[in-house]
This record gives sequence, structure tokens and C-alpha cells, in this order.
Amino acid sequence: MSEPHVSFVLLAWNQPELELRCLASVRAQTDPHWQLVVVDNGSDPPLTLPEEVQQDERIRLRRSDRNLGFAVGMNLGLREAKGEFLVPLNGDVVLREDYVAELRTRYDQCIAERIGALAPLVYRGTPEDPKGVECKGWYLRGRVSVISDEQMIDGAEVFSGSGACGAYLAQAVREVSPQEVFDPSYYAYGEDIDLHFRLHYAGWQCRYAESLAGWHRVSAYSGGAGSALDQKASLQPYILANRVRNITKHLSWRDLIWFGPPILVTEVGMLLSSIFLGRPRFASYRKAYSAVWADRRKLLAQRREIQRGRRMSSRELRTLLRGI
Repeated sequence: MSEPHVSFVLLAWNQPELELRCLASVRAQTDPHWQLVVVDNGSDPPLTLPEEVQQDERIRLRRSDRNLGFAVGMNLGLREAKGEFLVPLNGDVVLREDYVAELRTRYDQCIAERIGALAPLVYRGTPEDPKGVECKGWYLRGRVSVISDEQMIDGAEVFSGSGACGAYLAQAVREVSPQEVFDPSYYAYGEDIDLHFRLHYAGWQCRYAESLAGWHRVSAYSGGAGSALDQKASLQPYILANRVRNITKHLSWRDLIWFGPPILVTEVGMLLSSIFLGRPRFASYRKAYSAVWADRRKLLAQRREIQRGRRMSSRELRTLLRGI
């Protein structure tokens, strides 16, 4: 097998029909220079690959006997990635057949202009049943949450792309994450925001790429919830804790002068929603903040390291914001 130009990692967990369809969309790529590492993240029963897939030397299957969470599960597969681009895949994604071919055309530009990530055009639904545009790339709002702009033009600089099938330049990722691509502390949600902060702070950009396209079933692994407040109770503590982790690690004291008021308004609003509406459950707050407190020494050490090496000013960070 020749060296791949694009390395996909598909994290599989108890959705075999969707995951095999995602895998089929990778195999259907018009450009064959790819590799795929499938990580069966504790599925019950274990994921079974068709015979023809097992015989494809570009595909490797790795198994865990338990659910490791998104970050650790993805890291397991990304250790084997050899491509110039890295593409973590949600199992509920279907890629357009020219994804690899289009991605390869952008390699020289990415190197020359320090573009460390590309945000694809992601539709809701499936190719047979499209539901409109889900995401053209994300801007970071003052509340340290993300929002998509459906009017975005090709090549626009954004904060991040869809976590379902966004592409990363391997050179950029290895510069900011020489050991593990995603922070293992992030069991679910927020790990992509953390990585994009680190890319931007190291002087890498993220650009919206209109020609990269895929379809996303949206939250197939979390019961179809469209909002963080509607996610399963088991996931809410991770969502809340990882939001605090990202604020603690990536916002300087100067940033907090600007971002503090909208962050405070959001936190108070979510807490009131928890108390009076039960969304999210109040027990989720207790679990979330207990986890962050237990992790405080590591978080503060990461904060010092990130802020010491940061190349982006508070003013430059604000150019990536919308909706403050």
C-alpha cells in the first residue's frame, strides 16, 4: 500500500448500520490515496466488518473492550495515521465521493498560508434525504460557544469546522499536540474547540472549504438531541465541565475582561434553567464542577503553558467572534 494522503479515523459505538454506511462512503472516494482506522469503542455486540472490507489493506480495525470516550478513542486511531491530512469521523456521517480529491488540492495552500484546519460544508440528513445546511464552519461567540453562518463564503477564516468530519493538516496538529491529538480529559464534547484554540494560538488558521462536503445525521449517538441542554443526563456533566476547561485553559485575564460579562450571563442563565426547568439537571452541575475541581492542578498547568506560548492577542481572538 502506498503512503496515504488522507487518514480517516472512524469511532464506532453501537450504530453499526450508520457506521458501515460511513465506511462505505470512504471506500467510494474517487481518489484512492487514503487510509481508514476504525476504532470499535466498546460496541455491544462488537462491530463486524464485511469480508470485502477486511480484505482492503487501507482499512484497519482496532477494538476496545469498553467505551473510552471520544478523545481517548480517537487518539487510539490517530496514533496510526500517516496521511498529510487527518479527518476524525463521526459514525453518522456520509462523505461526498470527491472529499479526498478536493482535500488534496488544498495541501500546498495549507502549507504556504499556515492553514491548519479546513471546515467542510455539512448538510443535515443523508444524500437521499437532505435536510438543508447544518454547518459551514463555526465562529466563536463571546459566551465561548459556537455558531454557524449559512452565508459564509468559500475561503473565509473561521474558528473551527464541524467536529463530525472536519479536516486537519497533520503537520499543524503534530506541532501543537506532539503526543495526543485530543486532550484525554475530554470524555465527550469540547475536545475539538480545545484543539482549535491551540491551533489558532500557534499561528494556524482554519478556513471554510466549500468543496469539501458531507451529510450528518446529527447526534445519532446521543438520542438525536439538537441542543446541549437536551442531551442525555449522562452526557451533561461532560458538556458543562469541558466548557469550564476551555474557558480556564484558553482565556487570559485580559480576555476575561472582554468575555467575562457574556460568559457570566450564560452561566447564570443555564443555572436558572437548571433550577426551574431541570435543563440541564442540577446534579449535572455538581458532577461537572467536582470533576473540574479534581482536575484543577493539571488545568492550571495547561493554562500556564498555553498562555506562555500563545501568539494570538486578545484583539486578534475577537476577530473570530460573532454574536457578542
